[in-house]
Amino acid sequence: EFREYMTVEEDQRKIYNTEMDLARKNGLAEGRAEGHAEGLSEGLSQGAKQTSIEIAKKLKTEMSVEKIADITGLTKKEIENL
Repeated sequence: EFREYMTVEEDQRKIYNTEMDLARKNGLAEGRAEGHAEGLSEGLSQGAKQTSIEIAKKLKTEMSVEKIADITGLTKKEIENL
């Protein structure tokens, strides 16, 4: 019944607007998911680096810089600057 009150152009415009709204919502959801995944990955990477730094600080008095670098994956320069 409702369609009888709309022109074909109005009906097409409403369909188009509905499709665009759905596309925007899907795009936002995909963007959020991608951003979340990137943020999580970056956070885990930073956490692992921070853990390596803390371990290196503790080992610095016990072992050589070369051995600490081998164990932690940090560079010799990073360890020397701790």
